[in-house]
Amino acid sequence: GHEKALDFTCRPWNQIDEMNEGIIANINEKVKENDELYILGDYSFKITALEAAALRKKIYCKKVHLVPGNHDKDWNNKLVQGTFIVEQPITVLKIDGRKYVLSHFPMADWQSMSHESIHLHGHSHHTKDYTDLNMYARRMDVGMDWEEFRPYNWNEIKEIMKERKIKKRYE
Repeated sequence: GHEKALDFTCRPWNQIDEMNEGIIANINEKVKENDELYILGDYSFKITALEAAALRKKIYCKKVHLVPGNHDKDWNNKLVQGTFIVEQPITVLKIDGRKYVLSHFPMADWQSMSHESIHLHGHSHHTKDYTDLNMYARRMDVGMDWEEFRPYNWNEIKEIMKERKIKKRYE
């Protein structure tokens, strides 16, 4: 619902409805019905909660988690409650023995950072300031502006993180 995002993110759509439908189609192309999808904030902006919930219904995936961002609605509102599995602003998952710290905002330090946890975030819309920081940390912007407006899967994230030149904390 954020019309200005068409310009400042160089998105390939001309109108907001095209963008909304295009992003949903990209999600549905990559995420299967029984997968779990994590959206790291800013699911909707400049549209009502009911309009945003109607868009969510078009996503085939049953389990869609939302880590709230600065432009999100109150998803506990009775009219739209149950649209998402609403997570804490900082959510920690353990997958294959490694911690993943999820939030909307990028952080300079996070839980278990010195023990090789990985921080996944959104918010930055593929801007250079964050690109430079991400290249030297176990931090990754997984917002859709990075990956051709599609979500990443865990295997892609693991491969990208393997290729990074991770600086030691006190180098």
